[in-house]
This record gives sequence, C-alpha cells and structure tokens, in this order.
Amino acid sequence: MNKTLLSLALALVWAGTSPAIAQRSTGPQVAIIDMGYVFKHHERFIALSDDMKRDIEQAEADLKVKKDSLRKLGQQLDGLTKGTDDFRQLEEDLAKQSADLQLKVSMQKKDFVEREARNHFDVYQEIVDRVKYHAEKSGITLVLRFNGDPIDSTSPDEILRGLNSLVVYNHPTIDITPVVLDDLNKAAPNPRGDRGPVGTRPKQGVPRPQ
Repeated sequence: MNKTLLSLALALVWAGTSPAIAQRSTGPQVAIIDMGYVFKHHERFIALSDDMKRDIEQAEADLKVKKDSLRKLGQQLDGLTKGTDDFRQLEEDLAKQSADLQLKVSMQKKDFVEREARNHFDVYQEIVDRVKYHAEKSGITLVLRFNGDPIDSTSPDEILRGLNSLVVYNHPTIDITPVVLDDLNKAAPNPRGDRGPVGTRPKQGVPRPQ
C-alpha cells in the first residue's frame, strides 16, 4: 500500500470514530475535586455523623448514671465497718462494677472509632465511584485532590498547607466538586429538602454529561 492509500485509509478510520470519542478527546483531560468540601456537605455522611453523635451522647448519659450509682455505693461503703462481711461484700461488688464499667467504656470507645472509620471509608468509596463515573463520561483522565479553603496568612500551618499544595492554579471550569456533590446528594436516601442548600460553592465545573 502506497503512502497515498495509507493516508486515505487512516482518514477513513478517523472519520468513523464515534462522536463520543471525538468529543472526549477535545474536552478537559484534568479535573480537581475538594474532598474535604464534599465530605463536609455530603448528605449521607452528615446523617451518619449525626447518628453517631447521638449514640455517643446517649453512651455518655448512661455512663454518668452508672458513675452516680457507683458513687452512691462508695458512700454506703464509707458507712460500714471495715472487716465486716457487709463491708467485704459491698467492696467486692463495687470493685467488680467499676472494672466492668471501665471495660465497657473501653469497648465503646473502640466501637465508635471503628464505626467512624467505616463511615469515612464507605463515603469515600462512594465519592470515588461517582468521580470515576463522571470522569469516564466526560473524558477526564486525571482527577487531583485539592483544598479550596482560603489560606489564613496568620497561621503557619495554613501557610505550609498552601506551599505544599499540588494545585498552584486551576481554571474554575475544571473544578468538578459541585457537580459530584450535587449528584451524590441527589442520590441520598433522605435529601435535605426544605432545609436549604448544604454549601455556598457556586455551581461551576465541567458540565455533567446527559
């Protein structure tokens, strides 16, 4: 096949390329997302956090009641004569209940830490799946994480965060944060409804594919 025929064949192949591929090749290849912002305004994550907060408050209330009960037992112990059977029995009961309470508190703390980690991981996976879906539909080949919060020039930690940021400049149209967050919250089982918007970030970013 000579060069002319080869060029013609390649042109025909390119002409037959699907519109979706052609469109993807001309769209933005890189996008950014503010994961901290998404977590902060993610409907399901907010609900999970609120549920755990209520459970922690209930556990703390139960702990207070139990501590009050142990304190009363301690007061009863002070009124008994040391060495008597009643004193030894109450002392053993108090020691056992105190040990049981310490173990329960330790287990509850462990459970809450693991639950919080699971909540973060599950929601993170949900966000990643939505980012992947959006990226594949929009022809995006790389999504970088960034922090869109303004830097406090009076805080050394904030200044260091800005200096270490991977994103030095970005055009507003490559920020897919509002698009991804909007999709996630629309899929939430209990949307906020009349409670109003979850954030004030403008609806900018790569257009969501139809």
